[in-house]
Amino acid sequence: QDSLAIVRAASRSQASRRLFIRWLERHLPRVVDRYHGFTAARMLSVVGGLCERPRADAAAKAFGRLIADLGRGERRLRESLERAELCISLRNRQGPSARAYLQRGRWR
Repeated sequence: QDSLAIVRAASRSQASRRLFIRWLERHLPRVVDRYHGFTAARMLSVVGGLCERPRADAAAKAFGRLIADLGRGERRLRESLERAELCISLRNRQGPSARAYLQRGRWR
């Protein structure tokens, strides 16, 4: 149960999210051995915070292979990648207009 608090904390900033994802890529098989099913799969939720295409694609590739080898966590990974895709789509649609609005400074 404490491991999920670590995942939530790691998800809060881009820097810690990237670090945690790199760690998870290296250690997911050991995590699955130690924390069966639900807890290990929940750790994959951090992927949902990726809002950049190259990072989401890299995570899909890395974790897809790991999950296939481990035989569990497919649904959690799919859901996390879908959340990442929604963020990427929103950023692509709304990012330029939001950036322009903030640069004009009319929000102050």
